[in-house]
Amino acid sequence: MEAQILRERLDILDAQCSFVAAVRDGSLTLFHSTEAELVAALGERGYASKGDDFDGFSHLLQLPASTFTGEGLGALSLERGSAEEQLGGLRKAAAQYAREQVVTLP
Repeated sequence: MEAQILRERLDILDAQCSFVAAVRDGSLTLFHSTEAELVAALGERGYASKGDDFDGFSHLLQLPASTFTGEGLGALSLERGSAEEQLGGLRKAAAQYAREQVVTLP
């Protein structure tokens, strides 16, 4: 269960990093777009939505403005790296546990 929660968190962090980078480099513009256009653009780019409307992308569209600075993106990337390490550690522990269970079978 913990691995699933971490995987979901990592997916959100990946999307946020990608979104912030796209806005920063100008490949995705938020200004002068309607909500419908923005939702369509995010869907076309493959961002996961938790619904069919603007609110479904709140994990992207409600990021603080400071996230779009170099420091903000750096902090987001560090958080993503930490989540990746935690997930990797859980996977290793699960694999080790499984090996131990196989060895101790009667």
